Amino acid sequence: KFVSSESTPDRFGAHWADLGFQGNDPATDLRGCGMLGLIQLLHLWDADEGNAAAIYRLSRHSIQEFPLAVVAMNVTKWCLQVLRAGKLNSAANSSKSMMTAVMQFHVGVFYHFFNTWLERGATMAESGYVLKVASRLHYASMCLAVVEVETQCKKYPSRMLKLAKSAHLEGCA
Repeated sequence: KFVSSESTPDRFGAHWADLGFQGNDPATDLRGCGMLGLIQLLHLWDADEGNAAAIYRLSRHSIQEFPLAVVAMNVTKWCLQVLRAGKLNSAANSSKSMMTAVMQFHVGVFYHFFNTWLERGATMAESGYVLKVASRLHYASMCLAVVEVETQCKKYPSRMLKLAKSAHLEGCA
């Protein structure tokens, strides 16, 4: 959906590298998080096409480019860590779905990454720092806040990605 209108993309091809995988075979980047990583990347688009398109455009920017799929796989890894630590239980109970909580956490953390990257005018030279900042979200008890971020992004699309950087992400239990 990010790079093609094809319903089923070819298993191998340059379209995977265009999306930010390290090569033409996405399987090499899926080892750490499996199919969940690919499903969450697809969900990022389904959650809000406008936001996802903005993220994709920035990932392909001549100066501020970043490997979209690789970043998404990192966020999926953090989701799995948060899930295993039981930090999504409250959000899952609220939404009555663990999968919903995991997906909302992924979208919220990815929006936070995007905002940090965009606002800093970050480049690949700063990618380690920006990923470290985003990774802090998975160590804090912020799951309910991330659910709130996604809710607010849907409710107020004009504020779109800015909410992920807001104070709503600070200090949630």
